[in-house]
Amino acid sequence: MKRKIMLVRPRNPLIVPAKFRKAGAHGKTEKAKRRAEKMELWERSLVTRHPAFNRAKDEFESLRSYHSTRLQSHGE
Repeated sequence: MKRKIMLVRPRNPLIVPAKFRKAGAHGKTEKAKRRAEKMELWERSLVTRHPAFNRAKDEFESLRSYHSTRLQSHGE
């Protein structure tokens, strides 16, 4: 039986950089855009809901403003 010599094919030098290059979508996906719109609409509709929701939103807003002032004071 005759033996075959297996030769290793040389690699394509253009494939390796392209394969490991960080590439992807430039911008938000359509799903992310729809979700952001939905969440914005939901936040705006909180005003017309039950008073407990409004109270929770007011508390959240006061906490957000408190933390943003704290972050700004530490940044200076």
